[in-house]
Amino acid sequence: MKSHISKLGDDCLELVFTHSEGNPWTLSSISQVCRRWYHIAQRSSVHIQWRVLQISLPNKHTAYTEFLSSDYNKRHLASVKHLYISKPIETRHGHPKSLPLNALTHVTHLETSNLCLAEIGHISQELKLITPDIISITCNNIETWCDTRQFSTNLFSAHPRLNKICFRFNEDGHSGFSSIHNVPEEAIPVLNDIKSFVLTSVRDYEDVEQHDVLGKMQIVENNMDEVFSQEQILQVEQQKSSLLLVWSDIEQRLLKKYRYLASVKNLEHLDFGFCYAWTPAMWRNFRSLAKSNPNLKYVGLHGWDQLGKFASRSSTFQPIRADAESAIAECFEAMPNLITLKLVDFAIGPGLFAAGRYIAKSICDIDIIFSKYFLKYLNEQADVWHLVGPIKEFLQCAFAVERLQGDTRTCSICLHPDLKDRVNISIFFKEESLVDMIQSAIKGKNVTVKLPKYLYQNTIAPTTPPPPSEAGKFGNQVKIVFVQVVVSVITSCVNISAK
Repeated sequence: MKSHISKLGDDCLELVFTHSEGNPWTLSSISQVCRRWYHIAQRSSVHIQWRVLQISLPNKHTAYTEFLSSDYNKRHLASVKHLYISKPIETRHGHPKSLPLNALTHVTHLETSNLCLAEIGHISQELKLITPDIISITCNNIETWCDTRQFSTNLFSAHPRLNKICFRFNEDGHSGFSSIHNVPEEAIPVLNDIKSFVLTSVRDYEDVEQHDVLGKMQIVENNMDEVFSQEQILQVEQQKSSLLLVWSDIEQRLLKKYRYLASVKNLEHLDFGFCYAWTPAMWRNFRSLAKSNPNLKYVGLHGWDQLGKFASRSSTFQPIRADAESAIAECFEAMPNLITLKLVDFAIGPGLFAAGRYIAKSICDIDIIFSKYFLKYLNEQADVWHLVGPIKEFLQCAFAVERLQGDTRTCSICLHPDLKDRVNISIFFKEESLVDMIQSAIKGKNVTVKLPKYLYQNTIAPTTPPPPSEAGKFGNQVKIVFVQVVVSVITSCVNISAK
């Protein structure tokens, strides 16, 4: 007796097969049920579903190995364009055995989720030997606690045709080992074709060294009150000079580490940080990047505490901080076509006040996000104002140019709940809330101010493209039938095995 699924015509089965969620694993099983299903699975509308291969580790490793090594699947695997490899969030980290990816000769997009840098690096090197056509690498929720490998640009520089790079670390990158970038690159990668570059929550080890220098300088300055003799004054000056030399050495290492930015020429989308350790020379290096990429329309900057200003009030470093703020303004002067600006944990100061005037003609959207990072520095009421208060002046500058009536711009201010509570109880916002203060400051400028609920995480949903749908208006009915297909496939396979 024929099953219900056998009563469907070939064209109807074709529509069912195209709703296999683009999973080659499912398509391979379907095509081996019987000759009729095999021939239907070879149709172009079904075969195109092989363009996306999703692998979930570490489960079914043996099954994936057999699937990727199968001669039967070899021709189909050559059609895969988008390789997506993921792992669940682990409480105990481990590296699964490598997979045989040799049949994936035409992969152009690599995407990972919850993998560590060692695993990403291994997959990247494997694909380098298989295909020269990788144009996109997207790595989300990168595991930070694995110390097998730390971040370096050779994770992606091995692929010469890349136009999109995205590395995002789990837990905002503030914890763990792998997000620390402390080794200058041996060879400068060439990134001429990059249009989208996302590298967020990468910590510079130089930031730790800088805070150590700032702390020591603060101690030296505090001891000045107990200095009376000329000899003691000379000793203090020598200590200051020594610390400034250490600072200069740190700056040179930063410049050497980020010299690869000079090779980026066609950038349109940039999301970068942390910038905590960036000195004036480093910001001017970033300005060179902006000048070399006139089509830069989206910029996201993560992490800036004005070179430790919130932790140390060292007067010796005040000129350096002021120079860094001037350099920030110069960066935005080199971005005449900037449309969207995102600032994450970025302390607003004189540099952005000046930058606002440079971007006022082109800017349409500004997103300002503060996580819990700065909470540790908010010991007094005035500290809250020093962090949040400057937002008003910056937005006044950035939205100073009036637009046409229908040309509405947006400003989104997203605060961590704990920080939001501190703002709400602050005496500086007692008579007028932060949002009301900002709205009154930019009134009449066609700007919509939003204060969304804090949901910001450094995690992004997978960007795996949906499989092309040929079913159109039959979608809902086909999905119901597809459930029957799966049941029928399992039943048929069991029957075949039994025979």
